[in-house]
Amino acid sequence: MILARLFKFLFRFPFFEKRYYGIYKRFIRPWRLFKTTEFISTYDTTLKIKLSLRDWIQQQIYFFGYYDKRGILFIKSHLKAGDTFIDVGGNIGAYSLIAAKIVGKMGTVVAFEPVTQVRKRLEENGALNQFQQLNVEPFAVFHENTALELHVSSKENFGMSSMHVHDEDTGLTESVKAVRFDDYAAQNGITRIDLVKMDIEGAELFALHGMKQTLVQLKPTVFIEICPGVLEGTTLQSDEIYAFFEAINYSPFCIGVSGEIIPFSPKNEAGYTNFVFISRDKKI
Repeated sequence: MILARLFKFLFRFPFFEKRYYGIYKRFIRPWRLFKTTEFISTYDTTLKIKLSLRDWIQQQIYFFGYYDKRGILFIKSHLKAGDTFIDVGGNIGAYSLIAAKIVGKMGTVVAFEPVTQVRKRLEENGALNQFQQLNVEPFAVFHENTALELHVSSKENFGMSSMHVHDEDTGLTESVKAVRFDDYAAQNGITRIDLVKMDIEGAELFALHGMKQTLVQLKPTVFIEICPGVLEGTTLQSDEIYAFFEAINYSPFCIGVSGEIIPFSPKNEAGYTNFVFISRDKKI
């Protein structure tokens, strides 16, 4: 824990902060500096979160406050009390916990996380904050109701489990239940959705096809990862995702460093792989 605090202190300085990835690749990961470091930390000022510093995302939450600061700022500026937030690929709750705090007891957060080892941490983090408005579902979101075999990721990158072979593949698989979101919404009486966040390691287009009716009818804003590097290991292309949204009358936007939406253009992408799609029937 002392070593973790030392690194956190050093990363407060821009010289070390901008060299974080190199330090991680050369020292932190190969030397397994935080292999057994786990503790409950403060998150977003008022939240509690249990972190394992062995994991890439959890490590950055501890060192820098957030894993995806601009994405968190976007969520903060587009959710309000009483809203409904759907988190497809909940991981340990980095987005869902903040969304649950914002929407409050009158709102709803539904987080889908099919991988057992990850979902347990998400449930634990929800319980730490006594969030009754946070509902954790053990399902993958897909274009059909079926069973999927997921390639389980290593503990160094907890959230990369995927239906595709990937860089963090452990050789282990887990059979999970997959649901069409349109069916799930009908069965659970979901009639309002304000914001959907989706990051499911290259399976995004499948999930989108399974929630097409919901998107057309309820017109939620969609915050989604479109990462060419991840899609390289699949049969899908990023252009197919853009075409899907175009077909249902949604427009693409980029996210600025302060969480604001900005016009979409290749120049604005700048290596950031999360994008926003908004129904043209909604006022921006």
